[in-house]
Amino acid sequence: MAITPSDFSKIWASNADTPEYTFSDANYQKGWDFVGNLPPTRAMWNAMQKSTDEKMKYVFDNFGAPLTASTVAGMTMQNRVYVYTGNETGYTAGHWYYWNGSAWTDGGVYNSNTVQVDPTLTISGAAADAAVTGEKLRIYAGQIDKESVAFKNKTYKEIFETNNFLPYGDFESGLDWITANTNNAVISDETSCSKNHSLKCFGTSSTQIRKDITSSSNVEIVVLCKVRVDRYVSGGGAGFVLAGNHLINYTTNGAWETLYFRTTLAANASTSVFVGTVSAANCDAYIDDVCVIDLTTLFGASTNFPTQAQMLELYENWIMIKNIKTLFEYPFELGRKEQTDVDNLQEQIDEIKSGGSPVYVGAVLDATSGANRFAAMRQLYVVAEKVLRDPTYITSDSDLTYANKGAVCVLPSYPSMYQKYPLNILYSKNGAVTSIPASTTKVLTLVTGLDFLTDMYERVSVLADDIQDGNSSILSSGDIVTVTDLMYAMLLNSSNTAAQAFARVAGEKILISQNGTGTYTATQCQNAFIEEMAVKASNLGMVNSSFVMASGRSESNHTTAEDMLRMTIEACSYPVIMKIWNKKNYTIHVKGVNARDINITTTVTDAGLESLYYVFGGKTGTLSLVNTSIALVMVAQKK
Repeated sequence: MAITPSDFSKIWASNADTPEYTFSDANYQKGWDFVGNLPPTRAMWNAMQKSTDEKMKYVFDNFGAPLTASTVAGMTMQNRVYVYTGNETGYTAGHWYYWNGSAWTDGGVYNSNTVQVDPTLTISGAAADAAVTGEKLRIYAGQIDKESVAFKNKTYKEIFETNNFLPYGDFESGLDWITANTNNAVISDETSCSKNHSLKCFGTSSTQIRKDITSSSNVEIVVLCKVRVDRYVSGGGAGFVLAGNHLINYTTNGAWETLYFRTTLAANASTSVFVGTVSAANCDAYIDDVCVIDLTTLFGASTNFPTQAQMLELYENWIMIKNIKTLFEYPFELGRKEQTDVDNLQEQIDEIKSGGSPVYVGAVLDATSGANRFAAMRQLYVVAEKVLRDPTYITSDSDLTYANKGAVCVLPSYPSMYQKYPLNILYSKNGAVTSIPASTTKVLTLVTGLDFLTDMYERVSVLADDIQDGNSSILSSGDIVTVTDLMYAMLLNSSNTAAQAFARVAGEKILISQNGTGTYTATQCQNAFIEEMAVKASNLGMVNSSFVMASGRSESNHTTAEDMLRMTIEACSYPVIMKIWNKKNYTIHVKGVNARDINITTTVTDAGLESLYYVFGGKTGTLSLVNTSIALVMVAQKK
């Protein structure tokens, strides 16, 4: 007999005359051990079979594939989805319907394979087709191989990175190559450009940016770059000129355009090979992805030079390659928070002992001086190496003389998953004794706030409540900056005001998530954030830590060196933090009534330590209120 949906509504013994028997949970779970050797009574048997049917009915009513119905009247189960197959007015065959509480509602075309997807990958909000997406990714990944594909016996990499007077870049390294009229040239967070950081020329007539280079012989060169004119007032004059060769002059916001210029460098003469000119006071121009290529050295005779069309195609492909690679790579293999295939930490340690190169995480508290905290960190790394090389090595407090407290471990391969294993501490001196973390607190502030702040370009107005004293008082009330700016100011410059503003904005997001949209005071936002810091610290296993101020400028903040390791390892799982730690300098473009540029430099720098280790990031801390506390956390790898 075929099973039909109606069969799931038939419950055994639901109309029985026999009095109903009720099993206790304990007896039901014992099964035949409860019934014993005798057959169950009729009432017992009915109770068991009835329970089975009722469970099957519950599963059928609430789970499983959609049901079909040719009439609306046939859609009797309001907790299920139906695929309609009839032709009644107001209903469409092939669509699926769900009960909204008062009527059956059309959910669109039913796709029996999966949710409805967009194979064109162009419809906003639609699910991407997995097969199409996978194929495109495979194609894009294959584009990376063009680095090794030869064009006229030269690879893409040789053309754009070797024999290149001005290396391919996005200006993040600074303006040191610009030699003329730079008063109005700044690095800009121009998110629509290909590398997110462009050079902006603005506001003043005849603002020039250029690079003067020399060659020992006559060589033919090509200049390639991206340019965009963003602000132009009619009648203000010319827009942007590249070496007198190409003029952009938009009356509305423009798009990024590729510029090409070819010229000859005279032997032993200083030549301005790249000159960009904003020749109107009412014009803003952005430049990005600049390449200056020595054609003569690369290709020899002029008859072998690429044509302009070929060169432009090579350039566009190269930009695509560089951008695609960011989908597959991240410096130092850190920041992969979504990784789930976790190796056992002990296996990593064993591999390191056999000759691998570990990444160390170190934490120092109560260093004897500001300079000595870096010496203390080096001592921690040295003793860690000894322990890894010789498991029988007996450590002592004398291994760490430049600080009263410290601990060191090896960074797990996938930092966000480290809590699955005990924290493998290689050395600890007073590592569980509390002290004042000072500005190293800002690391916990960041990993707490980033769970609630998702828009890194959100504008933040600095309030009077955010202002705090300290050696890094660079922001003022009324300044308008981005969340990214606040993060750089916290990690590089150690700005207390930036930390308080960051915590306030994140705290408001926390309150909105808890209580809904409303008006919250700065104090309420700060308090909500501090409470969330406590939750984050607890989740990380920082059992001996407590915090009352996000900036760290309080002697009531307490932690231990071992807890600081946990905090720092967590930070390594955030790509945005690793990106910031990978920078030495940054420019904050402050908006508002006191608009200005602020250049900041990292405090985590020590020539002696950096001569021996690759420093991936860290945070210093110094607090001198009643007592002086000097702290440091650092992630590094031996060279």
